[in-house]
Amino acid sequence: MKRNKTVIDIQDDKIYKRVTVKLYGGGTKVRDEVKGTLIATKRQFLVKKGQFLFSKIDARNGAFSVANQEIDMAIVTNDFPVFDIDNIKINSFFFEIITRTMQFADYCQKISNSCYAVCALIFVSSA
Repeated sequence: MKRNKTVIDIQDDKIYKRVTVKLYGGGTKVRDEVKGTLIATKRQFLVKKGQFLFSKIDARNGAFSVANQEIDMAIVTNDFPVFDIDNIKINSFFFEIITRTMQFADYCQKISNSCYAVCALIFVSSA
């Protein structure tokens, strides 16, 4: 997998979809849709369908998902790293199934000293 940092500079007059990643493999959903004037962090990142993302804060609680159609073209802060899945190396459907299991969440809790440990796991699993 490769980290994707497609930057979106928030414009005050546009409406943006923001994302939440549910705990324990619950997937992603649109948290809300707000006008740019209500978004404090003006530098955000674009999420596209099929990309993998997780919550740095809740990675230890299984907050991982492959982006679905609902959140296609939504935005996230730097607290939600986004990755392009190399479908030649790993099937994104299979990868999502693995990351939604309780065993995966349990493993993440065991190594949760840092979300970077989770990132390392992701890179190793897709190499």
